[in-house]
Amino acid sequence: MVWGATQYWAHLVLSRLGRIETAQRATAELGVLIEGSGFREFYSAVTGRGHGAGEVGGFTWPALILEMAADAPV
Repeated sequence: MVWGATQYWAHLVLSRLGRIETAQRATAELGVLIEGSGFREFYSAVTGRGHGAGEVGGFTWPALILEMAADAPV
């Protein structure tokens, strides 16, 4: 499973370590999942299909992509 929160922390740590390209790739990969299934709680790493909160319009970890894309300090 791919969780938005995990992608966010990977992006944050990689950015702080100077691994900008890898951090941007994590953001882009999450973006592809969001485009395919919308904002969901988590995604299948195999199919890319989203599952969880988005089904009922609830909380969504992938909203963190906005923070990731902005490269804003936390």
